[in-house]
Amino acid sequence: MMQLSGLVSRNLTYFWRSNLVVVLGVATAVAVLSGALLVGDSVRGSLRDLFLQRLGNTDEVIASTNFFREKLVDDLQAGSRFAEAFNGACPLIVLNGLVIDEKSGRRASSVQVYGVDDRFWKFHDREAEVKPLTEREALLSPDLARELGNEAGQTVLLRIEKPSAIPAGSLHGKKDDLGRTIRLTAREPLSASNLGEFSLQPSQGAVRAMFISLARLQKDLDQIGRVNTILLDEKPSGNTNQNPAKPALMAEILKDAFALEDLGIRLRALDERRGIALESDSAIISDALYASAQDAAASAGIRVSPILSYLANSIRTESREVPYSLVTAIDSDSFGRPDCQLFQLAVLDFLMELD
Repeated sequence: MMQLSGLVSRNLTYFWRSNLVVVLGVATAVAVLSGALLVGDSVRGSLRDLFLQRLGNTDEVIASTNFFREKLVDDLQAGSRFAEAFNGACPLIVLNGLVIDEKSGRRASSVQVYGVDDRFWKFHDREAEVKPLTEREALLSPDLARELGNEAGQTVLLRIEKPSAIPAGSLHGKKDDLGRTIRLTAREPLSASNLGEFSLQPSQGAVRAMFISLARLQKDLDQIGRVNTILLDEKPSGNTNQNPAKPALMAEILKDAFALEDLGIRLRALDERRGIALESDSAIISDALYASAQDAAASAGIRVSPILSYLANSIRTESREVPYSLVTAIDSDSFGRPDCQLFQLAVLDFLMELD
């Protein structure tokens, strides 16, 4: 009786050609998969190193669609908890812009424009390598300078949209004076080693960036003493498990340091009505802010009356029409309260005018 080992040996010997093809196929597949994994890890590591190089010393970013106080940076750094977890912070303005080389006429769109001052270069340990910018100077990234054909000493025109809390498409938005054109003199292109390719967005492509004076940009945007971005440099931690807690810590520090104006909202005392008005720079209060205001008012024993005012194109009845009227709406509970009688009389007078 043939043993199992003998049967296997004869099978391998008889079908050696087929078995050899299978072995070679498996070996080839293993080699391809191993190579793909190695190449993928290498590419992933290279992209990570490239992105980290472009970030400089930046570990965390505080960014807002609206502008907030530049002094918020000092308020953040004043606390003891900040010094325990972070090395420093740097305010700047980050915008998209259109850049035109005056001599060649070439233009580049979607350029990352950074309004910076000495604190930016100090934050990234480049204060010795980069000369401070004057209000008439600009630094271009190598890719942007090459695309524009720009050389040191040539004039560039920067076109940026003037920020507004109220969208331009809104009835309350400003339709005129939407943009600013700034004339600047380009210095030598800023090398990649000196943050010429600085970028807050991960990308493996070319970086088109421009650095200009923070004070100049604030003045041209009518945002004196205000920024929209803060860079944070974390202190290294021996325990990597503590790193995820730093964003939460910064959120707590930020919560204690910010003011209402940093959020684009304000409280206004209504002396005659003995009340307080919560208003937003954007003219609309979000649902989240409204819910927070309701909770705060309830805990303080304050009654809340939501009000929405908006501009109407026209109000008409039969042959009478009033163009561009301000319409105010309140909820039914507030409308029925005695302290809203003045508002009711005003509405009745308005309706009588239409009649």
